[in-house]
Amino acid sequence: AAFTITKATLTVTAVDKSKVYGAALPAFTASYAGFVLGETPAVLGGALSFNTPATASSAVGTYAITPSGLTSTNYTITFVNGTLSVTPAPLTVTADNKSKILNAPLPTLTASYSGFVLGEGPGALQGTLTLTTSATASSSVGTYTITPSGLTSQNYTITFVAGSLAIIYAPAGTACLGEPGHGILPPVRADGTSVFKQGSTVPAKFRACDANGVSIAVPGVVSSFRLIQMVAGTVTDVVDLSVDSTTPDAFFRWDPSAQQW
Repeated sequence: AAFTITKATLTVTAVDKSKVYGAALPAFTASYAGFVLGETPAVLGGALSFNTPATASSAVGTYAITPSGLTSTNYTITFVNGTLSVTPAPLTVTADNKSKILNAPLPTLTASYSGFVLGEGPGALQGTLTLTTSATASSSVGTYTITPSGLTSQNYTITFVAGSLAIIYAPAGTACLGEPGHGILPPVRADGTSVFKQGSTVPAKFRACDANGVSIAVPGVVSSFRLIQMVAGTVTDVVDLSVDSTTPDAFFRWDPSAQQW
């Protein structure tokens, strides 16, 4: 009588893998089910290989991983596909910080991007970038949020980061009713050469203007006032006297006739 030995059944399954959009393909591997007698893949002939239609630039989605190439006289080999999952790459869209002078038009709002892969740029995204702020051309001095939105993508997970719009008074030195804004005005000389007698009242005057050179009188204009330097010395008379102050004013007052503080 004949004695027939048939092949054992062996299943070779491609292990599921994942990668981020734009990244290189991962190393593919397989698992085995059905070896007998303590055997291992070393008893198989041929060379295990994998095929997938995916590449580094493949869009987000799932792709088959197909194993093949192994042979055996003792095993009937069944190959089972695995799955390669391509996940979105992280992308950050950040509203750029901006500033403008009080009563000037709003600046053009822009955004910067971090995270593009494969040499891509904003053109790879869908939708329309929108940058909004509650500020208007006539908004008061302060800081306002710039909020980006509107973009979508199959291949990127987009995180939007807000920026800020700072509305400021015209910078120091800018013309303000014909004189430098934020600077000390007569009778105190800006060059530091003023000489005053002890006990006399010496008013400190200045202006802060908007983009149109209009001196601003609203409360809160004066946020700080710093004494940078005090020089004492002699000319033809003795003027090196101690400094005192008897002013009853605790805050700066607005002079509507001279349009100054």
